[in-house]
Amino acid sequence: MILGAALEAHGQGKGIRILVCAQNYNAMDVVLLDAYEKLKTVLPEGAFQVRRVRSYTRPKDPNIPDEIDTELNRFQLSNRVRDLCSRLEDRKGITVVGTTPSQVHNLLLAQGAGAQGELFDLILIDEASQMDVGLSILAVASLARGGSIILAGDPKQLPPIQQAEPPLGLEDMVGSVYAFCENFHGVEPVMLDINYRSNSTLVEFSLEAGYRRTLTSYSPDLRLNLLELLPDTQPEDWPAPLFWTPEWSALLEPDHPASCFVYPEGRSSQWNQFEADAVASLVTLLYGRAADKLLGEHNPATGELIVPTGSTAYSPEEFWKEAVGIVTPHRAQQGLIVSRLQQVFAHTGVDPGLIRSAVDTVERFQGQERDVIVASYALGDPDAIADEDKFLMSLNRFNVMASRPRAKLIVLVSREIVDHLSGDLDTLRGSRLLKIFADSFCGDGRAMTLGFLEDGTGREVPGVFKHRR
Repeated sequence: MILGAALEAHGQGKGIRILVCAQNYNAMDVVLLDAYEKLKTVLPEGAFQVRRVRSYTRPKDPNIPDEIDTELNRFQLSNRVRDLCSRLEDRKGITVVGTTPSQVHNLLLAQGAGAQGELFDLILIDEASQMDVGLSILAVASLARGGSIILAGDPKQLPPIQQAEPPLGLEDMVGSVYAFCENFHGVEPVMLDINYRSNSTLVEFSLEAGYRRTLTSYSPDLRLNLLELLPDTQPEDWPAPLFWTPEWSALLEPDHPASCFVYPEGRSSQWNQFEADAVASLVTLLYGRAADKLLGEHNPATGELIVPTGSTAYSPEEFWKEAVGIVTPHRAQQGLIVSRLQQVFAHTGVDPGLIRSAVDTVERFQGQERDVIVASYALGDPDAIADEDKFLMSLNRFNVMASRPRAKLIVLVSREIVDHLSGDLDTLRGSRLLKIFADSFCGDGRAMTLGFLEDGTGREVPGVFKHRR
């Protein structure tokens, strides 16, 4: 949509001011940076300007090109901000600005326009189902007369985090701006029927969340591209702190895009040593073996199958940013997994911050994607599960997690979580997605024994390996 609007304006010899906005920088950057690279290929140099506006209190992101990075302090304007404000006010050329709602507000104040001003002709809000109405007003207040707003979002993914339950009957007034426009104002949504991210197996599972059956995968046979076979005997360089079994390779089999390991646990609440070590073992096997191009991908521009030639392994930085992502519900488990990964990969010299960025909660992964997603639920204690079942069993939360991977999803979960029956009817209904994945969608199953090292002693963990082709 950004490219279309920019090309139309250029063809007509007109200017256009476009705002790309999301609740956080990560979600916004996914759209802005891709649009920036593509604009450079379709428009002449000098025909457009892109600016990524950030608060002066936020350090510069090394992944943001210097030519678009724009630090904003409304009390002390830089020359770059002054030039941007002048360009927006004079409606010069094609200008694309990416930032968060708070910085849109600061940009308005920097221009002396107050809380409302006509800065943008087109506003695109991404992840609109996660942005609440109040926050969205800061961005919408910058819309020019006769301008347009596009909300891109998914109401079946996570809504805004609310500190309290909304008043009865006013849910849409204080919920997401997407729900506000759809339910309160009756704006009919337009469904995007082609999934360009994931293979057909993962898209097929997403239909269980309630999407229309018209949703299809653009690259149905998308698979992990491994530069060498997964080992069936212990590699010579296998990390000493990790338990070895050839079953780790079975969990990573590329022809099983959806897989899970379900096992009886019964005691863990906030963290789980076995699952942390299992994640470290799976990531260790992928590191250096995962090629930087997937198999079975089609070119979105031509529809032709892309055949990787001369495939190489992901660079260390690309591996942690593009190849693998680990999702877990609790900070304690996140910290344990990060610590274990940093210990195992210390010899590689990888930046510990890169490892930290690959392990996070579902909320932080919304809007991102990875070739492989590994989910660690960590809990097994029935009382702890009952206390948190609304959080753990949320249909939207599992849907977000299951829709992040491009080629493969691996779920580590206790039998106690899968079998839990909530006393709350809404929570019980929401839990169906996790139960379907573990008990029926991953229909092929067999006994499997994994393990971990506890004080140097191997501890076996028996369970069931489930998968779907």
